[in-house]
Amino acid sequence: MSLSNEIIEMAKADIIEIDAVIKSGDNQSCLDMHRKLDGRYQACIQKWFSGLSGTNPDQTHINYSRLEGRPDSVISNLKMMREKIHSYCLGMNSIDTPDNNKTVVNVNNNNSYNPNITFNNAKDTIDQMQGLTYDETEEIKKKIDELEQILNERTPKKQKWEKAKKILSFALDKGADVAITIMGIIIQNKFFK
Repeated sequence: MSLSNEIIEMAKADIIEIDAVIKSGDNQSCLDMHRKLDGRYQACIQKWFSGLSGTNPDQTHINYSRLEGRPDSVISNLKMMREKIHSYCLGMNSIDTPDNNKTVVNVNNNNSYNPNITFNNAKDTIDQMQGLTYDETEEIKKKIDELEQILNERTPKKQKWEKAKKILSFALDKGADVAITIMGIIIQNKFFK
């Protein structure tokens, strides 16, 4: 498993911090660092608990009450954790996990054209589109009403087509499903002839 630069930089910073905490000799700082590293790396590094003082017999967690008052055990653990983290940076003991940086996109494209679409059918189709917000749905339904008004006007087809083109352009910006629904109305009612 390859590690991101961000993880490697974090691990290198932790190694430097381990050395500084050990050098400081402050028992509480050492124990705090121990807890921080335990929380950060136990899910990433194979056999994290193996060989660490205070680990339960099943090696599934550290019993911190066993480490309190035992600064030598804490320092020994920090030194071992340092080496485990170093190996981790080299990719030698990381737990294989799914790569969270990969994105999987599944697209279902069920566009269909109904040649017998009515204005009410179109509105029902728009109502059922889950990818639209309420406001978008209402706006599109108003455009369908406008198409119906345009159809009923007593104007030449050229003028009707000019008005319908603007609504079609609007529909194309809203996505394929909306555009197909609007085009169905336009084709059904022969706005363009």
